[in-house]
Amino acid sequence: MASLAEEVSILLRCSSQELKQHLTSKGYDHSTATTFLEQEIDGETFLGLTAANLGEIGLKFGPKLKLTAYIARLKEAQPETSPVESLKNGCPTEEKDMENQNLVNEIVSAIDGGEINDWEVVIREFHTEDADNSTSSSSTNSGTSAGSISTSGVTPSGTNSTNSTVTNDPTPTNGATSEAEIGKIDVIKLLQQSAKGKEILENFNEREKPFLKDCEREEITRIVVADVLSKIGHLYPSTDTKEHMGASITNAFTCLKINRPGVSNYCHFYNRKTGGFIDTRLKTLRRSQSPSKRKRCSTKKPEKGEDKGSKRKNDAIATVLDESTMFKIRWLQSHPSIPQNRTQILQYMNETFECRQAMIETDLKSATLVLEKFPRFTDFDHGFLIINEFLTKYPSSGAFEDNFLLKLSSKIREVAIIEKITVPVKCSDDCLTSLMQCLLLFPAIRRIRRESQTMLLERFVIIRNENFNVEDFARNERDDHLRQPFILCLQSSISHQPTSFFIIVDQAFIPCGEKSANAFKVLFASFYVFNVQWPSYIAPFYKFFEDIIFCIKDAITPSTDAFMSKLDAII
Repeated sequence: MASLAEEVSILLRCSSQELKQHLTSKGYDHSTATTFLEQEIDGETFLGLTAANLGEIGLKFGPKLKLTAYIARLKEAQPETSPVESLKNGCPTEEKDMENQNLVNEIVSAIDGGEINDWEVVIREFHTEDADNSTSSSSTNSGTSAGSISTSGVTPSGTNSTNSTVTNDPTPTNGATSEAEIGKIDVIKLLQQSAKGKEILENFNEREKPFLKDCEREEITRIVVADVLSKIGHLYPSTDTKEHMGASITNAFTCLKINRPGVSNYCHFYNRKTGGFIDTRLKTLRRSQSPSKRKRCSTKKPEKGEDKGSKRKNDAIATVLDESTMFKIRWLQSHPSIPQNRTQILQYMNETFECRQAMIETDLKSATLVLEKFPRFTDFDHGFLIINEFLTKYPSSGAFEDNFLLKLSSKIREVAIIEKITVPVKCSDDCLTSLMQCLLLFPAIRRIRRESQTMLLERFVIIRNENFNVEDFARNERDDHLRQPFILCLQSSISHQPTSFFIIVDQAFIPCGEKSANAFKVLFASFYVFNVQWPSYIAPFYKFFEDIIFCIKDAITPSTDAFMSKLDAII
């Protein structure tokens, strides 16, 4: 059984999904562990939670007490000095050989990757060797070099400490370089100084088209961040320095640039609003520090009774309907979708839109209740009313056919070939195949090991033979991973050509015709119309369509930007 100190080390590197698995293995029930996944709480955040925090996320009294005690024990077991902080106190000076500097970077990388568990021994040996060589150059070079790291304690900017305070543009201490004096970052030269960097350059130059894999981009980020941190002497570079790093990387590898109006071409590496890969790397290095030594304090907690951003407002008052609106709703419930009713259905659906949105926010707390109240969503013109409702909510949303099918689907197929992504099911529909390839190309989805590719795809689409009984499938109990809306595609068992599409929503099925593009639009719109969350495992896939294809959000995530830079590199 792992000690508490080892558990702390494991938790500091845990994602929210891995934290859920860890808590389950410790004996906590499934619903308690799932709460942390739903709230997107990773291991690092978990270690900083208080009893009040645990109550705010909805834990019952018993599990809250147990977890409060567990977190307290973990905090007591945390080391006072982190491996990265300890490394700072022995970084080589300008006169030392480059090999020593590379050793520092390799140790930091190994600690971060979990390759070194007994880091205290490694660092002690490094300091012993370093001390043997330091005495001969102390008198003539009392001002240390730009490559040295500060030996003084570093306190995050904006926080108070009895020892020292570091601003966003810190003054050099003990030889560290001012961030304003870093100068040009020669990314290619840095890569040539490490074995992994040389391998990246060799592979990149051998490719017919300029293209970098996700693992290569991550390694480049690690190398550049390590070099800058070794110069500035702490783990908290300013926003200008982080932008400088991002611009240097994209200038060295133009295939990584973002080609989108209104944003910098390196915004996926660093963006002042959304962070980016550089911020993620810095956060990883800081995880070995105790929570009290980290830079950012938690934001102001909501006051008691204040809305905490839930999907629905639980305390909202039931919607009050006037007689005219009630008449229209009853008419929609009693009149089927036949040609002579079409015009009236469209009119009444449009006229009851605002009332319906208020009811979904307050009274109709599931897709089933929405469909029972407004049954025409299920049988009107292959899901047209769902798309129309979505367009009414987001009138300036982008067009799927233009932004995906025309501009990106061929690039997605080409990237899938380059990265050797194969769809585990046979389908002759180009649009649906491109959508499945797009889902499997996202690094965050590909890293999931708990589920197979087939199960991940089933959260988006299930393909069955054309004689499959749709009604029985929709109304019977399904596996846990088939809770949110998804596409059901029926196709020929011989030609693998789709013959019909349906959207499965709770126990209802919505016919969507014979075109996969229409089925996907209905599916995507259903999450917004019925106020339903995306499936957590494939959320980056839907976020990409929200940001890039339908353009209904202003802030674009770094993972979406990185995916787009990969597609933009395909000419």
